[in-house]
Amino acid sequence: EATIAAFWTHAFAGRSLAAVVTDMDKKYEPALDAVVQERFPALPIGAPRPVLHQYCTVHAQRYFSRECREAERSARKQEGRKRSYDAERALLRLCFCLDRPEAVALVRERLPADHGPWVDRLLARIAVNEITPRQASREVFDFLCRGRQAYARRVVKVLESYRAKWEDLTHFYDHPDVPRTSNAAEGLFSRTNPERVKRRFRTAAGV
Repeated sequence: EATIAAFWTHAFAGRSLAAVVTDMDKKYEPALDAVVQERFPALPIGAPRPVLHQYCTVHAQRYFSRECREAERSARKQEGRKRSYDAERALLRLCFCLDRPEAVALVRERLPADHGPWVDRLLARIAVNEITPRQASREVFDFLCRGRQAYARRVVKVLESYRAKWEDLTHFYDHPDVPRTSNAAEGLFSRTNPERVKRRFRTAAGV
């Protein structure tokens, strides 16, 4: 956490700081708190953080998908266990694209047919401003969680983690200037610091 905070403090020096987009690693939260404390020393304890923390939605989907695959592998060896999480993967993807009609159309094709009318009603409510896309995303997530009694424990743990992080997973809906993924930054690092270069920075304490 201290290394991340030091890097951020250096990188953000002299720049406005509105939001930070990261993957799901738990070290980022305390690191961001340290940066905010230094940047805003007069901020009262317990006051809302003036810097948004947006978790990368692609990382969230990949992690959930990985746990679903592991659960599917285990289910093949155990009778009575849920064997496919295709619909659940699609529902989580839907949570993060409700402001993109083309993406919603692609996700809908992956959902069971009986989910179609429900998705249509949700989109209609967004269209007439009955709910915002961010509120709709929470409804989709809650719908996804309703089936958790049938899910493997490892899948439920991911969903519980995302429920606690939900606000920080969906800031991009209300703040269009905040990226929903860290893809741009990671792409830059992968081009300028490929793995063979990053190995040079590795120490006993990590990179």
